[in-house]
Amino acid sequence: MIQMRDKAGRNPIDISCHLGFVNITLYLQMKMGTVCDMIRHEVNVDDSGNNCYHIMCYRGQYECLISLLNFERICLKKTLSD
Repeated sequence: MIQMRDKAGRNPIDISCHLGFVNITLYLQMKMGTVCDMIRHEVNVDDSGNNCYHIMCYRGQYECLISLLNFERICLKKTLSD
């Protein structure tokens, strides 16, 4: 269900980022993988070539953006400490 897309090619994390739902975005992020996975791979690109980071910056959803980047920082710390 996380990978399902609508007619414009958006998945649930795109829509939650668009609306600024921080908790839902973090939950979906944990289920989809790390932020680096989403940026490197074409996992989260809609039909117009935008990913959720483009959407957050365009809409001014900076709280979501900061939360996702902090999530990645925590994942990197955990990986380096293990």
